[in-house]
Amino acid sequence: MSNTNSGRKGGDGALASSYESSCGRVKDYEAKKRKPIREESFPAEEVFRRNDFSYVDAIVDPDRAHRRGPKGYPPSAMFMALLLMYLKEIRSVLDLVRFLDNNPGWLRTLGLKKRVSGAEVYSVPDRTRFYRFAGRVGVDGMVEILSIIVVRLMKNGIIRGRS
Repeated sequence: MSNTNSGRKGGDGALASSYESSCGRVKDYEAKKRKPIREESFPAEEVFRRNDFSYVDAIVDPDRAHRRGPKGYPPSAMFMALLLMYLKEIRSVLDLVRFLDNNPGWLRTLGLKKRVSGAEVYSVPDRTRFYRFAGRVGVDGMVEILSIIVVRLMKNGIIRGRS
């Protein structure tokens, strides 16, 4: 009787080749799975610290100061959170909420606070608040906000407008 081993002691040739090919696939998968951490050329925190987004409040909720009742989160803070979602390449609103839960320092940076029983409290908005905010702003409001951002970035020399 001949024993056809393919490189492994006491093993079957087909089993050995199957084992070797599966190890190769696992190694290839692990190599593809890990992405290098991308260094931010301009940290997202600086975008929010160096820019004043108070004009968003005037566009989205101009009567906020005079309106009675609970005010909720400022529109500028909600917009900045959605902008953070884009800058950090966060794929969904639910992932954004999870990110904010795990990184409470961003709540202060974004100004995500609301008045609860007379005191201002930093807290993470529910995912439905983001959807309602986007619906309230609408396409026209978003275009207006983004066009103001582009003009300001051009004036500061951060971007150049070509078309």
